[in-house]
Amino acid sequence: MNPLSYKSGKPPIPPGGPTLPIPDEGEEFIARERFAFWRRFCENKTAVFGLVVLAIIILATLTADLFLDADLVNLQDAYSRGLAPFMHSDKELERIAAGEQVITHILGTDGFGRDIFTRIVFGARSSLTIAFVTIAISCAAGLILGVGAGYFGGVLDTVVMRIVDVFMCLPPLLFSLSIVAALGNGMWNLILAVSITMTPFFTRVVRATVLSVASMDYIEAARANGATQLHIVLRHIIPNCLGPIIVEATISLSAMIMIAAGLSFIGMGVLPPSPEWGAMLNDSREFMRDAPWMVLAPGLAIMLTALSFNLVGDGVRDALDPRLKK
Repeated sequence: MNPLSYKSGKPPIPPGGPTLPIPDEGEEFIARERFAFWRRFCENKTAVFGLVVLAIIILATLTADLFLDADLVNLQDAYSRGLAPFMHSDKELERIAAGEQVITHILGTDGFGRDIFTRIVFGARSSLTIAFVTIAISCAAGLILGVGAGYFGGVLDTVVMRIVDVFMCLPPLLFSLSIVAALGNGMWNLILAVSITMTPFFTRVVRATVLSVASMDYIEAARANGATQLHIVLRHIIPNCLGPIIVEATISLSAMIMIAAGLSFIGMGVLPPSPEWGAMLNDSREFMRDAPWMVLAPGLAIMLTALSFNLVGDGVRDALDPRLKK
């Protein structure tokens, strides 16, 4: 035996070098399931297209400061009002003739002379922030309420589900509008309103999944081995509920973007002059006939982002469907 290994109390290193850890059956199963999920997802060409488009939108949003000037977001120019895409005002043409560098309005300008492309890219931050923060709050609240109602049952289940039934009777947009009207305008009030609106949907999905998981044999085996309720919930119930939650969250992102844009369109969302796609639609609706590009740009941004989330959600749902596993 190597004396250094004996003194250090560590096992000796074999002549062929250190041995690699051998994965157990659980690790192999997880790796195999991940590969199978990704393979089934990539077989869905529309889902891959949605993922690519969504990745481009998110990447452009995160790196906007590198290729766009943030000062142009709210910079108004009376001489550049209502310019068509790739057009310049007379003042800008004079500056170009003098050798100065002038921004190219790829999507034109709005009624205040602000560059639409810059506002679209930076406005994506507001829209995506509202969507992702809302989905995180709704998932967390729905997970807690759904697990409590589905696993523990009894009076808690009755009270939670009756409240959920009442909230689900209200149209999501109208319910969010009433909450924002009570709290006031602003991004965080909008996030809170949409989160409260979407939480009942996640609660119902989680509860249905918990009811099916709680009746499995391994749950009974865990109880027979003396596992506590907290251990069963954290180690067995919640991990086996993540699949339906991920599917519901991915599909619901498009609905959250639409609700947020709708509230901002009627002036109940993000406060001006901060760029947001719904608010941009509201600002440009009076120019629809003379300058349709003002409406088309934010409208296409909302449609493309919502469509991408829907395509990715459908792909995730199909990839997680047990009936597709071979």
